[in-house]
Amino acid sequence: MKSMRAVGVLLVLPMLFLNCSDSDNPTTSRPTATEISGSLSGELPRSNSPYLVTGTVTVQPNTKLEIAAGVRLMFADSTMLIVKGELQAVGSADRVIEFEAAENNWFGVKFIDTDAPSQLSFCTLTDVLFDVPDSLRNSAIEVLNAALTMQNCIIRDNFTLLGGGLFASRSQVTVSNNIFRDNRSENFGAGILLVESEVLVVNNTIFRNECINFGGGLVVSDPVSSDIQNNIFYQNTATGGDPRIALFSGDSSNFTPQYNFLPLGNMDPLFFSSDNLHLAPTSPAIDKGNPDAAFNDVDLSRNDQGAYGGPLGNW
Repeated sequence: MKSMRAVGVLLVLPMLFLNCSDSDNPTTSRPTATEISGSLSGELPRSNSPYLVTGTVTVQPNTKLEIAAGVRLMFADSTMLIVKGELQAVGSADRVIEFEAAENNWFGVKFIDTDAPSQLSFCTLTDVLFDVPDSLRNSAIEVLNAALTMQNCIIRDNFTLLGGGLFASRSQVTVSNNIFRDNRSENFGAGILLVESEVLVVNNTIFRNECINFGGGLVVSDPVSSDIQNNIFYQNTATGGDPRIALFSGDSSNFTPQYNFLPLGNMDPLFFSSDNLHLAPTSPAIDKGNPDAAFNDVDLSRNDQGAYGGPLGNW
């Protein structure tokens, strides 16, 4: 196991919380929280989880931070995780990595001019909120001149200026089998905003995101290359532009959406429920993704559209 090196504050403090559901219940305690801030590298092990991020954490150039499966990170108000080196946050279906606010909100994860590709896998990210323009405060997950792979993650309930769930600019991003839901954006792309980037967006469910201005589900601007397929876009809304997938500017020959569920009118993908986005047996999105065998579901049948289809869909 790698050691964790922290420049800044690293303390272990007990955190006590009252159970307020019933006045007769005794005081109960949550597990000891490890406080972290400053520059970090090495590993955040599950044995020290949960972590309370008291100040912005930075992964410096030429360093790597690994977050173990099952770790929970709670961010104090106005803090964020900035990655300039490499981040490997790789959970599992039964040990998800959680990024959330400790109290009210936080500023998200920022990959900026990184020197190695990073990965988010089996993570949840919620509670990001900011509405004041800032070069590092545009989206819940921001990728600027960086490389990122995201898979089997749930990004939900965030409100930002651009790309409510994900904003990538001048970057290489692979986004597979994720759920972007109930995010809001003030300007562009409440679910995802991709600008001047090389992108692969496959088998995601982009559901009920809302943009105050242009593009509710996914917005692409000046694409270098964009392969967008086998996704479900449903109940996303925007004041302007196509609320499902929108090309804002650039060469349309570099913009190739295909085999996506893009309902018009009352067409419904038939999720089990609004809380369970697996497809019901009668869903019109079953076996409607790309028929190429490379995209087949785990059972080797034709690709089901959405986050639970394709070779990474068994989660």
